[in-house]
Formats: sequence, C-alpha cells, structure tokens
Amino acid sequence: MAEIRENGKHSVFTKLRFDEVLYTQLLCNLITRCDSFQRMILELLTDDCCNSNNVASSQIVTEKWLNAHARADIVIDSKDLLMIVEVKLSEFCDRTEDQVWKYADYLRSDPSKRNKVLAYLIPSRWIHRTQTEKDLEAIMKEGATGQRAAIKTCMVTWEQVCLKIQSPFRQPCDPLVQEFGVLLKPRFGSVSFTDEEIKFMYGKDFLEAFSRVRKVEKIVDELKVRCETKFREKNKGVAAKENQFEVWRENSLEDTYGIYFVKGKDVPDGAAKELLWIGIRDVTAGRLSFGIETAWETKTTGLLVALDASHAIRPELSPDGYALRVVSEEVFSDRILPADAIWKMIEPVLETVVNISRREEHPCEAYPSQVQH
Repeated sequence: MAEIRENGKHSVFTKLRFDEVLYTQLLCNLITRCDSFQRMILELLTDDCCNSNNVASSQIVTEKWLNAHARADIVIDSKDLLMIVEVKLSEFCDRTEDQVWKYADYLRSDPSKRNKVLAYLIPSRWIHRTQTEKDLEAIMKEGATGQRAAIKTCMVTWEQVCLKIQSPFRQPCDPLVQEFGVLLKPRFGSVSFTDEEIKFMYGKDFLEAFSRVRKVEKIVDELKVRCETKFREKNKGVAAKENQFEVWRENSLEDTYGIYFVKGKDVPDGAAKELLWIGIRDVTAGRLSFGIETAWETKTTGLLVALDASHAIRPELSPDGYALRVVSEEVFSDRILPADAIWKMIEPVLETVVNISRREEHPCEAYPSQVQH
C-alpha cells in the first residue's frame, strides 16, 4: 500500500473530493469490510453501550429517506440495533432545526425491543454542536423519565475516529482503513512533527521562513476583510440566507491556509456552495493561488476565463480536482502594495462569481459561484 502513495502523508484516497456523501459512503464501505473497524466505530457511535453482532453490508444504508421530510445519512438496521447517524463533514455545515426530533420520532416508531441509537458524527468545532448536544440530551431525558421510548444518543467527532484509527494499541486492521486514517489526519488529526520538521524548527532558517509565510497569511486575512465588505453590499436586499454570500476561513488543514467564498449559509441540505478559494497550499508549494472545482467549471466556463483575465499565472491541478491559478511573483515585486494588486485581480473574479451563480438560480436574470481548495 505504501508504494501507491505519492509520499508519506498522502493517502490512496487523497483524490477523493471533500464531500459529505462520498466520505459517508467510504466510511460505510470500510465498516462492512473490516470487522475490527466496525466494532471500533459502533463502540464510538453507541458509547459502548449496545452489544451488536456484526452488521452486514445489506444492513447499512446511506442517504435513506425515512419519510417525505427526513433523510438520514446512515441507517443501520440489524437484528439487535436500529441506529441513525447524521454526518457533518465541515465545521460550517448547517443543520435543519427539527431534524433531531424527526430522527427520534422515526426511532420511536419502531415497535421492536432493539437498541435504538441516534448519533452525530461531526468535526469538533462544528458551529451547531452546542445546540445539537442540548437536543440530544433532551431526547435522552425523555426516555429516562419514561415519557417516551428510550433512545440512546451520542455525539462523536471525526477527531476521535482519526485518533482511534491511528492508535498504536488498536488491533490490526484492513490496510484501507489505515489509508482512511491518513486521509483524515491533515484535517482531523492531532498535530505531530517529523524528525525533519523538528530539526528545521530549531534551525537558523526557521524564523526567516516563518516570517515570510506569515506575510502571505496576512495578505489572505486582508483579502478576507475586503471580501466581507463587498459581500455585505451584495447581500443588501437579499432576505433568504441561502442566497447570501459569506467568506469562510479554512483553518483545519496542516498544509493549507485560505478562504472560501460561499453562497447559502442556511441551505436546505446543510451544505453551502463553495464558489471560489484563495490562499496557500502544498500543491502550489505555498504560493498564493486561486482555485475552482473543475467539475463545476464545466457548467460555468466564465469563471476560469475571469481567473485567466486576472493575470494569475502557472495553471495547476490539485490532487482533489481543483483548477488552480498561481499569483504571479511580479505582483509581489510591484511598487503597489501586494494586497492592493491582488484585490484588483480578485474583484472582477468575484463579480463573475456572483453573476454566474445568480444566473444559475434565475436563468432569466443575472445572479454567485463554487470552489474548494
């Protein structure tokens, strides 16, 4: 398996798009493939309180409609266990207000005496974590007082899953599970350092390199502020949150520092559209770059045209399928401040993003766009 990797920190799943449905499906495939991994995941998701025999692949369903108004990310329906798992991959994912209660009602409608579990698998910094924990606790209390049928609730983080996979004390498992852990580590793993990194950190060149990187990060931060100001103007008169624009900062990856331009803070499926990305990342050797998902670009060719017109150079393709444009080094050597020069490049791109996205929603009008790093 190691021979398949491009280097020690890349997984065979590296090219898998950072997508909730794809990660959920991969997780379920690995659960049915490896018994020890299945036991580990079920212990986490049930808080080690439910004894369940091995779950067959036919007993795990993803994206299952429970009724006309509720669709569960994962449903495990076995002899001993009926469990719903709601998966959130990004810390910014929204939630449907009554979703927790719809899931609870579905579990209570089952007349069997099986263990019934409602679990959430989330990033530790999910923005709706606190309120969801309160709802899950309320559901547990209803069962404990005898008001309603008992349901076990549990909230598990991707960080816990990643830590369990990489634990040196864990039982040997399928190599693909190990690769899944490698995929999760940059985003959800604990920070660790190689011997080479430690040596560099304590070397004489570290402070100078760190200072240069921080300068680029500060440019990204300044662009974030300018974009937020611009989007406030664009959001004027737009009442529906799913039609508003925001700027999010990516701060969970080890080798990436950037911002996303997104549309749809509270879209029905909880996944805002990512329109455009700008920042620094490993695939461009830390150079400032723009990015757009190539699959989305095929539908709206105007965005890459706008990126090219912005005089960004060195076309690149990231491992996760994003077309990148690296900002020219001349921009940094210009007499004009780099942040001003880059803003002059970015502003017309943002205009294009806004117009394309609005045109998608209202073909007869003109209306933003979509990118990840």
